[in-house]
Amino acid sequence: MICFEVNNGKDLIEKLDAHHLPDIVLLEFNMPELDGYETGLWLQDKYPVVRGTGPVHV
Repeated sequence: MICFEVNNGKDLIEKLDAHHLPDIVLLEFNMPELDGYETGLWLQDKYPVVRGTGPVHV
């Protein structure tokens, strides 16, 4: 199992380039530097198997 936490989308991209793709990625849309939407688009472009869902409000 791969588990890590990052503070922004750029950190996530660096971690994913250095590690295997995790089973699940939870993104906050209001992240600094590279927001969750842009990060999600990058994930879908780089890893076509990745799929997103709509926003969840709790």
